[in-house]
Amino acid sequence: MSAHPADPQADPNNDGVADGPGSAIRPRVVTFGEAMIRLTPPGNERLDRATTLTVTAGGAELNTAVALRCLDVPASWVSALPLTGAGR
Repeated sequence: MSAHPADPQADPNNDGVADGPGSAIRPRVVTFGEAMIRLTPPGNERLDRATTLTVTAGGAELNTAVALRCLDVPASWVSALPLTGAGR
């Protein structure tokens, strides 16, 4: 950060920098963790017989970062991919 929290020229959208004396500091949240991928076949079809799948992602850390962003809180999610076919 290049601006001091008491600097009236500070950008209020800059992570953790206030807009001047007496203004609130905006927190920045970084979550760390894995994501879960859900593969859902249509209807009651079995997964091993499905020709199409709906893919959705979730996980506590990912969901937290998304929810905070929906509330206009600066948030990021950090994870790593495995060295398997799915991760490549």
